[in-house]
Amino acid sequence: LDFQGMKHLDQEGFCLQLGQTLNAATHFDVPELHNFSAVETAVQELDRAGMRLVCLFDEFETVTRNAGFGTAFFGFLRSLANGYPVAFITASRRPLQSLCHTQEISESPFFNIFAQIRLGPLSPPEVQNLISAGEGEFQVSPPTSVAMAVDSEGRIHVADGEERIQIFVP
Repeated sequence: LDFQGMKHLDQEGFCLQLGQTLNAATHFDVPELHNFSAVETAVQELDRAGMRLVCLFDEFETVTRNAGFGTAFFGFLRSLANGYPVAFITASRRPLQSLCHTQEISESPFFNIFAQIRLGPLSPPEVQNLISAGEGEFQVSPPTSVAMAVDSEGRIHVADGEERIQIFVP
């Protein structure tokens, strides 16, 4: 999900966007997701089908800066990652905790599930190697400029040039 330009997004809008993306990326007929309960139900369906959900969040600081997203929201995302095969990868130009709308959000346990990695520009061979490493092992939908690969141990490797990538490692 690319949150650029979505500064008026609320929690219901987030759930709707996630549902639309799941519909585009899977063979499931995901109903409109209006709340946390509906999102969790969709994640349970993916889990039962043996699928792992990897959420790529670009410009996620749009969410962390938004007062419409409180501690319950970040607690919910953390509970998904702890309870189901769900991974979150966020991209931002600065560490997310420095971009939160309140200190309470910046101290949320949600941020403890991430490893922060600073990526510099990749050489063309490095980009090609990263993309090739995951051929046939993952789907990115809709198409994105982010290169992602999952290695044989389930670690997620991501590159997009110059942005900071935070990676959830199971």
